[in-house]
Amino acid sequence: MVDNNIEILKIYYDEFKYRHQHYWMIFFRSSAAILLLILSPFIYGEKVKSIGNLILFLPVFAIILSIVSYFLLDAEYRRLNAVNETMKSLRNRIGKEVEMENVKPSSITKSVGEYVNFLFFISFLILSVLDIIVIWWYNAD
Repeated sequence: MVDNNIEILKIYYDEFKYRHQHYWMIFFRSSAAILLLILSPFIYGEKVKSIGNLILFLPVFAIILSIVSYFLLDAEYRRLNAVNETMKSLRNRIGKEVEMENVKPSSITKSVGEYVNFLFFISFLILSVLDIIVIWWYNAD
């Protein structure tokens, strides 16, 4: 019975690794897209300035993307945490600590996952609002 639980635990660990990788992939891709929207008025100055006041929509799109990304990250974190909780209960049922590539998944999800989603959203929201203010100020001249 213990061998069966260890095999199940290995399957859950593979699922944990997939969810963890997927979470950070969403995080970095969303961050890159949002930063591109925020910085494009400054990077592509004259080309973007030709569209006039429509330039203000770039940071608005960044805000919308950060909201959507927040919900995606939160959903992925909940899945990751569910897999982690199942792994913890399986490890407790086995009655011994099973080493899997020297990683203890519970320490990863609890230390990072609690606050990353919120900080992601707030930081990009603040950057987008500041971007709108700077663009508006710059185009007022």
